Amino acid sequence: MNKLLKAGVAIGLIAFSATNVHATDTTGNATAEISDIITLTENTPMAFGNILKDAVAATLVLNTGGVISGAPGTYVLSGAPAAAQFTANGDVSSAVAISFSSGDTLISGANSMALGTFTHSAGGSPALDGWYGCVNI
Repeated sequence: MNKLLKAGVAIGLIAFSATNVHATDTTGNATAEISDIITLTENTPMAFGNILKDAVAATLVLNTGGVISGAPGTYVLSGAPAAAQFTANGDVSSAVAISFSSGDTLISGANSMALGTFTHSAGGSPALDGWYGCVNI
C-alpha cells in the first residue's frame, strides 16, 4: 500500500503541473528608417590637363580648385586642369563616406601616372544638406 500511495502522489504532481501551463500572445513594436538610395552625378570629370614630362620623377597635386602644383621646373603643364565635381542626392542629413581608389593608374599611350591620396571639399563629416550641393574632389 505504501508503494501505491507514492505512485499516486507523483502522478498528481505531474497532472497539477500540466494544468498551470498557459500560452500568451503579445504585440510588440518595430521601427525602421528607410532611406532613398544616394545617387551621384559627375558634373565635371577630373582633368590634369597636358603634362609634358622629363626624366625626373615628380608628384603633381591637383587641388579642389583645379590648380596643379608640385611639378619640378622642367615639367610643362598646359591645357585645362579641373577638379572632379559631383552632385549627391539623397535624404537630407544622411552621412556619406567619400573615398578614392588610390593606386589606380591614368594611362595615356605609352605613358602612365599613378593616382595617390586625395582631399575633398565636403568637410570633416560630410552629410547631405537641403540643397544637395556639389563636392569637389
